[in-house]
Amino acid sequence: VNQRALENSVKARYGSEIDAESYLRKFIQATFRLPHLIGERRDIDVLVKYAQHQSKQMGLPEKVTAKCIPLIRYANVNNDISLRDVGKILSKIALVPTEVSEKEYSRGYLDVLCLLLVCSVVSPELHYKYLHSTAKGDEIRGFLGATETKTQYPFGEQRNEAYDHDLSIWLMTMIYTCCPDDLPTTEADHNWLSYLAAAFDRFSDQRDMTGLPLQLQRDWVDLFKS
Repeated sequence: VNQRALENSVKARYGSEIDAESYLRKFIQATFRLPHLIGERRDIDVLVKYAQHQSKQMGLPEKVTAKCIPLIRYANVNNDISLRDVGKILSKIALVPTEVSEKEYSRGYLDVLCLLLVCSVVSPELHYKYLHSTAKGDEIRGFLGATETKTQYPFGEQRNEAYDHDLSIWLMTMIYTCCPDDLPTTEADHNWLSYLAAAFDRFSDQRDMTGLPLQLQRDWVDLFKS
């Protein structure tokens, strides 16, 4: 049983002010969590392994899952994603129009799609803010587990063994399409504006992309909403 889902159900029934965790303790005396890592060397991520297996079983397009699954791993750092959450994300991927995987869209469009799919399940409140360009850089960092240490680009003679380039791309993409004023502007930040412009436009023109999340939500995600 997913404790977070139960707590949300309690709040929906009795109001958001109730201490759902304490309420559930009246009925549930023991809880446990699945380990994040398994295997002899503890190098296999449970969520990633499950998502990869299920996506193959469901016949989901690899072009989308190859991006979404690593994003799930990053988002899990601060959000305690459950297997049920992963299932919901994969179900959303299954409803994405086939044209998304068949046509050659710019990589930035697929990144935003994955951010929408994962965020809608893991953090609905941030998802709403992302759609309406009201989220802040710090909120996005928290969602992705993107600390300053992990995203500080090593510049010149500087070294940063903790730097994660893929994580930095997710962070900068989400900020660029939501709150571009929060993008870092120092020379040490790998000239992100040029990189991001190229991710969304083959001529590398820097355009306002803050309307893109809502557009893709309508065109690629909400097709079956009444």
